[in-house]
Amino acid sequence: MKLLAIETSTMIGSVALTDDNELLAEYQIGIKATYSDTLFPAIDHILKNANVSIQEVDAFALAKGPGSFTSLRIGISVIKGLALANNKPVIAIPSLDALAHNMCFSNMLICPLIDARRDEVYTAFYKREEGHTLKKLTPDRAIVPEILLDEIREEVVFLGDGTDLYKDLIIRKLKEKALFSPLHLKYPRASAIAQLAFKKLNVNEVSDIEIMTPLYVRPPEAETKWVKKKIEC
Repeated sequence: MKLLAIETSTMIGSVALTDDNELLAEYQIGIKATYSDTLFPAIDHILKNANVSIQEVDAFALAKGPGSFTSLRIGISVIKGLALANNKPVIAIPSLDALAHNMCFSNMLICPLIDARRDEVYTAFYKREEGHTLKKLTPDRAIVPEILLDEIREEVVFLGDGTDLYKDLIIRKLKEKALFSPLHLKYPRASAIAQLAFKKLNVNEVSDIEIMTPLYVRPPEAETKWVKKKIEC
């Protein structure tokens, strides 16, 4: 079963193609323009390299957030269009779940960090259970890093673009308790989205494409400004 997955939660985006949980191709790039300019060429690139047509793809998967509001909306629009045009199912995976999956072999507390701007990060805590299955210990949330770090009392491994911004703070607050993922596991990957989606597809847990929207965790900034303006008026 061939599955095409995309990851657009951050500015390190990726596209992956799998076949029965075997990776056929993956393309990862730092986005300097917008996903509207780069996503379709990336999808076309891996399909051609794998010698697979879009009609041969059995299902589509994507990261649904939290993350960059604009990037998530573009990703969902692209996947919706492909899925509807080819009459195929879609599986939406929480971005933090997929990012934490990069470290599913670790026995330590796992803490993915995605830059949420406004001096906050999107995050959740995870811990490995039997095998490489992760248990989610907290809901997704947007939180000030200092408050998050005050909650941690054990060894923890951090990953995600939030570590680029707050690594010095993390080390200062947690000292030897804090570890960081290697570079190749640091950012979200479409292949992790594909692997988690494959498990859901096998038990027929697919998303409702008609009502599928990004998982924002908090309102988009434009919406917040609009509400504030209405209150002031």
